[in-house]
Amino acid sequence: AGVVRNNVIVGNGVSGLELVASQNVEVYGNLFQNNGNAMRVWHQNRGAGGNCTWALSNVRVHDNSVHMNRGTTGLWKWNVTDGDSIFSPSDGRVKFYNNTYYLSGTARYFQWMNNTRSVSEWKGYGQDLTGNFIQQ
Repeated sequence: AGVVRNNVIVGNGVSGLELVASQNVEVYGNLFQNNGNAMRVWHQNRGAGGNCTWALSNVRVHDNSVHMNRGTTGLWKWNVTDGDSIFSPSDGRVKFYNNTYYLSGTARYFQWMNNTRSVSEWKGYGQDLTGNFIQQ
């Protein structure tokens, strides 16, 4: 469990933030700018530790300022046995909402269902329905 809040995350080559098999995480109030990817959430089969199973659940990403001129933001899966259930709008393990995205160009800046997605596709999967998308 954890909170990532009120950070300025600028100029990271791979990603501004990566969450892997994380539970009960809230990400809010951050500025992401000029990163390889803004935010990557990974659904992976990671096993378990002494206190819990290392599995993705209850991840909330909201009220961030995300400036993207390359890369993607979203959810990736790798080596899991539960299929694509995590991508269903009703699943709820990962939720992006009320973020503001500043998008340069016409790239597909969102990752969902193992592919890059447009703004309308991203919203079609139930992500950031209350978000702001500003084309620059």
